Amino acid sequence: MEGKSGKKRNTRIFAKHSRRNGFLNAAGLQAGDDWTMSSGGFRMDWIGSGRNSLTLQGDLHAGDIGQEGLPTLFQNVKIGLPDYRTHVKAANVIGRVKPRFSETADMDLRVSIDRMERRDDVMIGGEYSIARCRFAHHFEPGSIHEVVWGLGYRLTADRIQTDLMATMVPDHKRYDVLSAFIQDEMRLVPDRLRLTIGSKFEHNDFTGGEVQPNLRFLWTINDRHSVWGAVSRALRVPDRSDFGLRVDYNLDPIRFVLLGNPKLRSEEVLAWESGYRLHPAEKYLVQFERILQSIPAHHDLQHRRHPRPDRSDLDRASVFSDNRMSGTGSGLEASGDWEIRDGLRLHGSYVFSTCASNPTGTCRPRTTSFRRTWAWMQASSIHG
Repeated sequence: MEGKSGKKRNTRIFAKHSRRNGFLNAAGLQAGDDWTMSSGGFRMDWIGSGRNSLTLQGDLHAGDIGQEGLPTLFQNVKIGLPDYRTHVKAANVIGRVKPRFSETADMDLRVSIDRMERRDDVMIGGEYSIARCRFAHHFEPGSIHEVVWGLGYRLTADRIQTDLMATMVPDHKRYDVLSAFIQDEMRLVPDRLRLTIGSKFEHNDFTGGEVQPNLRFLWTINDRHSVWGAVSRALRVPDRSDFGLRVDYNLDPIRFVLLGNPKLRSEEVLAWESGYRLHPAEKYLVQFERILQSIPAHHDLQHRRHPRPDRSDLDRASVFSDNRMSGTGSGLEASGDWEIRDGLRLHGSYVFSTCASNPTGTCRPRTTSFRRTWAWMQASSIHG
């Protein structure tokens, strides 16, 4: 349902309920994977003078999800996991204020609160509450520079529900992330050459301070030819499960413990990208892209055959993650678009990629590599 009050406020309210029947298993019986989901919410937008805007929205979700049991894990490894049901609930409220100071300057402030809950009798679940605040300021200090900078904060509180096999240590925790970013897009030659430099800065409770810089350029040679390139550093910060998850496998003949590692560092990727775009005619577009990646720190599995001295209750082999893997990757993509006629477009793409990893851990001590290629083509038609 949508409504309007004057010219400056829009209101929308929605509700949805879905129900899906379960599938049949190999024996022709109900697999127990039916599910239902209900959701509803609202959104209100105010647009004031000078194109200033305010948005307030909220959502509610509740569901009952059937999960098929797992009689065996591997061949001749019986675990007898029965069918079970998972109950989920979620709610969120989001507020956004976006004042516009001029044609070249504006601000964006967003605040949100999320609440999630998952309950079942078999798999790990729990309660999660997340509060976020994000501020961004965009302005142009001159004819060359276009700057965006901002700050962010996220606070998470959880209480993990344990099960027969998995536990989280500790079972409840509060942790936060403080972040900042800045980006400057410079028009070095109007309509021809652009250089973008920026970085994201973050401090979290797991690995401390992190920096993710990036540098990009775009050279528009003319209306038909353009070249671009980029160098960037990206991270995946470990989460709660990487640090504190423990899974006990006590299923003959498989007996080991999967442990979190509180000494993990972030996974890191250094990427170099370059590309060329050709627009030979109004209805044709061809694009090539080359990617090179270096992965100096990646998580790999380690194992110990003897009890760890800090775990007197552990009399089986333990498996845990560590930063013991590095690698490289490269790829080439070629794509094209052809507008056959008005409303009918053909798009195709071909990708070739290679990857090599160099683990030093005890689970996979040998270097591995692989190559992949894939191609696809799609036709779309739009009729007015």
